[in-house]
Amino acid sequence: MFERIVARVGAAAVVVVLGAITLSGCTVPPDPPSSTSSAPTDSAVFATDEEALAAATEAYAAYLAMSDLIANEGGANPERIKQVASGAWAGREIQSFQTLRDQGIYQEGNSTFDTASIQKIEEKGDELQVSLYVCSDVAAITIRDANGLDITPKDRITRVALEVLLESSEQSRTLRVSQSEPWSGESFC
Repeated sequence: MFERIVARVGAAAVVVVLGAITLSGCTVPPDPPSSTSSAPTDSAVFATDEEALAAATEAYAAYLAMSDLIANEGGANPERIKQVASGAWAGREIQSFQTLRDQGIYQEGNSTFDTASIQKIEEKGDELQVSLYVCSDVAAITIRDANGLDITPKDRITRVALEVLLESSEQSRTLRVSQSEPWSGESFC
């Protein structure tokens, strides 16, 4: 989570987090994704790729807003992330927020994203998965310790290419983030 706060890529304890932030700054993804979507246009859930992209970006924006809110509040009430994240990812995020809370670390400011594009859409039984490429921007975020001191790494990368997986089930057609990882190809940001 703390690493996600800085580069939206994961989390753990403060020492590990600060090291991970620095490491994430060294990662330069190799191949940019294709500018054309591999998503089928005959999906039963979305009539067009544009409709799928709109739903996925709306869901990801809601995830970032909730994540930023919890981090700005120092990890308070981390279970709120379940409204916008699912499964193991939600559990991982809750643990990360608890680490922030336990360490007295909090975030000031909010993240943004742009350059969103659909990587693929898959329907597996009653489950829908949408894979989305985004450019995450954390330039407006400052990380503070329990004393309010700025502990934001000075050499952090503020824009990172991510591949975000969103899922929904037949019971709930609401897309929720189930994974967010750095894009392994060349940065498209």
